[in-house]
Amino acid sequence: MDHTKPENAVIRRLTADSKSFPTSVNPSVAEYLYRLVRKIRPALVFEIGCYVGFSTLHMAQALKENGSGRLVSFDLNTSVASDNIKEARLSDYVEFVQGNSSVMAKQYFLDHSGEKIDLVFIDGDHTRRGCVRDFNALHDHIRKGGYIIFHDIYPEMCGWQGPRLVLDYLKTAKTFFAHYDVVERADLDAFGAGICRMVSPGRNPLLVIPWSKRMSLCLKTSKVSRWLELITFEADYQQYLEERASNPRMFMFKIINILRGIISSRVH
Repeated sequence: MDHTKPENAVIRRLTADSKSFPTSVNPSVAEYLYRLVRKIRPALVFEIGCYVGFSTLHMAQALKENGSGRLVSFDLNTSVASDNIKEARLSDYVEFVQGNSSVMAKQYFLDHSGEKIDLVFIDGDHTRRGCVRDFNALHDHIRKGGYIIFHDIYPEMCGWQGPRLVLDYLKTAKTFFAHYDVVERADLDAFGAGICRMVSPGRNPLLVIPWSKRMSLCLKTSKVSRWLELITFEADYQQYLEERASNPRMFMFKIINILRGIISSRVH
């Protein structure tokens, strides 16, 4: 059997339909996901953003051919993707979760404590806030050696900044916290894909960076305002501050908010 492309009538139908693109991922990206799932044989796959289910179909077909594994797909509306999965007879391998991905992912792990993700494909909310929220919701649940794949990493092509922002921070973070090997793939399509493999687990590099490292990053990259902006993108930022209220370094967070306000007022 050819393991480079999936054999499924629904996939062929969507591929032949010009209306499927570019709102769905290009066939080259979907086929890459199919090959990766066939290769690493994941037990648990997460997908953020499914639209009509084109990437979902490719990964689910790979799971079926592997003979095991489960795909959990999140989107604000999963009805069309769900219908396509049913038509393709892949429902045994896919669970759809409708709603805000970062919120629903957190709820998922409250209900499935201890589960680890082998592969995440993120192609949902491409805003900086949205991408940071999704990453923060999933980071602690990625298995060592697991993959996070971001689509649309070239802002000049897709018009979105979020995937690029997260990818750049994962490239920078190498000590004191989780380390990801990051490879950019410009050959799959014009929008690009960032392949991130967790080499060593640890604290979230987007949120729990030690203060000494934070200041070092700011001084070396001259991106103080960018970092201040990043930390405030966390969806549960106020809740996060409250949870850390007993921490003696709490005053630093207050200083950051003050500095961010000053910088913002000067910029605008």
